[in-house]
Amino acid sequence: MIKAQHNILGFYDNILARIGVDNGSYSDSIDNKDVLVKLATNTMPAIQLLVDDATTATIQLLDEDDADVGSALSMIVTDLTSYKRLNYLSTSLSGNSCGIYSLKIINGLNTYYSDQFMWEDSVSEYLKISAVSSDVKLGGTYVVDLTNFTYEFYLSADYIGIEHEMASEDSEKLSVPNVLYADFKPTRQFGILCTENTYRFLSGLRILESNGTVTIEYGYISYTANDILVDAESNGTTMSITLKFIDKSEILSVSNNI
Repeated sequence: MIKAQHNILGFYDNILARIGVDNGSYSDSIDNKDVLVKLATNTMPAIQLLVDDATTATIQLLDEDDADVGSALSMIVTDLTSYKRLNYLSTSLSGNSCGIYSLKIINGLNTYYSDQFMWEDSVSEYLKISAVSSDVKLGGTYVVDLTNFTYEFYLSADYIGIEHEMASEDSEKLSVPNVLYADFKPTRQFGILCTENTYRFLSGLRILESNGTVTIEYGYISYTANDILVDAESNGTTMSITLKFIDKSEILSVSNNI
């Protein structure tokens, strides 16, 4: 059984949960092709699951119809007494084509299925997000080991533009206002349609950034993201979100002695 997870793809204890069974009827809420996470073709993402029991575990690539593609790959299993950590670091495969895929983790008698994702030959048109950080906790109990672990993926996004915040402190000298201190903080905003799991992961970037580095790239421009916030509206399990962040290098400040 999955105890906890924080991945760019959600994992489920059975394939029906991944497909999206809602009150006994199928929906495309989770297998929503319009909101899939994108990866560069042949890139296997870094994955970490915290489960109740394990001795060995493998990760298997599946095609759109959930058939095995290639051979299963080994995962690192760490025994943490009250739970087990299954870890797979990102790597590159070869010989596969772009298209829709998913992952399957086999852990003894247990099989876990991931959200589907899209392999793309060209990812330059998408919003790229990458994050490295120190270890984090889930539920105050389960430790996600982020040593040598890099989250990296792409999303369809629309650039909304800059929202600015200006803070200043003024005084007067010879009846003329003088700025003692001021700073201008341009907040960049992107509109994204995504699944609930992607929304949760994006919201968690604020935690990862507090003890690491989050890099966001769009239109061939790279930003080091700080003060990351996510506003969301829900339509079932499909989320319409606004991702907001500040790049500290773009903050304009002044401090005068008068």
